[in-house]
Amino acid sequence: MSMKYILLPIFLLLFSTYTLATDKRGELSPLFYNEGESRYLNELSRSDLDYFNKTEKNLDQLDLLVTQNKKNFCAYQIINSAKNLLNDHNNVDIFLLYLREKKLVDDVSLQILTKAKSNTLINLKIPPDESLTEENISDAFLRLTEVQSKRVQNLECQEDLYRDLYFSLRQKAPILTRQLKNVLKLALKKHVIDQETYNVLDRMRKNRVQEWPMTLSEYARKISYIKKNLSDDENEKNNFFVTEGPNKQISYRQYLYSQYSESQILLMGQLTLNLKKRLSAESISINIHYSDREDEVILLSPMEQFRIILKILRKEMSDLGQSDLMGGKKVSYLDIITASYELGHISGEEIKSLVALEEIWNPKRTKKEKAMFWIKTFGSFSAVLLPPPYGFLSVLAIMIIDQQLSDPKRTEDPDFNII
Repeated sequence: MSMKYILLPIFLLLFSTYTLATDKRGELSPLFYNEGESRYLNELSRSDLDYFNKTEKNLDQLDLLVTQNKKNFCAYQIINSAKNLLNDHNNVDIFLLYLREKKLVDDVSLQILTKAKSNTLINLKIPPDESLTEENISDAFLRLTEVQSKRVQNLECQEDLYRDLYFSLRQKAPILTRQLKNVLKLALKKHVIDQETYNVLDRMRKNRVQEWPMTLSEYARKISYIKKNLSDDENEKNNFFVTEGPNKQISYRQYLYSQYSESQILLMGQLTLNLKKRLSAESISINIHYSDREDEVILLSPMEQFRIILKILRKEMSDLGQSDLMGGKKVSYLDIITASYELGHISGEEIKSLVALEEIWNPKRTKKEKAMFWIKTFGSFSAVLLPPPYGFLSVLAIMIIDQQLSDPKRTEDPDFNII
């Protein structure tokens, strides 16, 4: 494994923190970051928001639910507190849109808060042939005692406590999670946990909080680290990653944060930094070393440089897919581009220019037509000599077209050839 993949996690561990940092792009709410438009705001919600702003008496106090420190990372606490403050506790949906309109939360935070708002009750059927052993029950009770202690001391969010409990029990014995309803009832009956702890955990169980991609506090930690590692101070926003996505239910930005950790996002962004450095190199050469005479240096032509840079990028994508640090996740080129934009390695203007290449995104174009566009637009000698950022944009376009044509999300071959 490459030395950079070994050293980077150590670097991340040393600098990782749960404390939110000041945003280099300006002072923002800790739950709002780097988004312009919203997938959730539209003309239909306009009149409801206007009425909410005019009639709601506790707007200032409602704002504090997501701007004050510590507890603004607990989704269930925000929702419960809002219900107590709202004139009509049924206005939670409008309250969340209000927070988004004021840029106190972004779409990723809003999506998590919406999950916490849900009161869907799911009755899980307990397999009749499974039974809990005394050893399993003892493990579960010990863990529940720790959870209650943390809850009483208010050390963690309700959803984080439950997820920690669930995954801990699943590791001990899967039957504990399959029969969690019975485990919680037994713990309450034997006074291992009190009624309030039972109510909290059973609500989380019914709402299947363990299936959330992440909690609000986990997202806050991720963006805190991302803010610390921005490569520039620009304050520009681009709506592409917020309004577009791998499907209609989720944006590229929501997908990025739900699928990858902060360290994985940093790893993906590093590929773009490497790419930009190579594209700005004065020359690229092949050195041949002889034992009996002077070394031979072969300078590559601009087109050859361009092609080898692309091949190196593909190899790095392959290496990334093989790395244990990615946990076996299949990384796409659009994941790389989204991560790079989040880190400031790609500017909003560059994304705007990339999105303007309509031929890339047009679903009506066949793969053959997109390949011809690739050849005509970026396959010529003149395209290589274009001044920045156009050379970089051409590589990004090729990455996307390349993926559409062959879908190289992950290469299993460890001996990926550059030449």
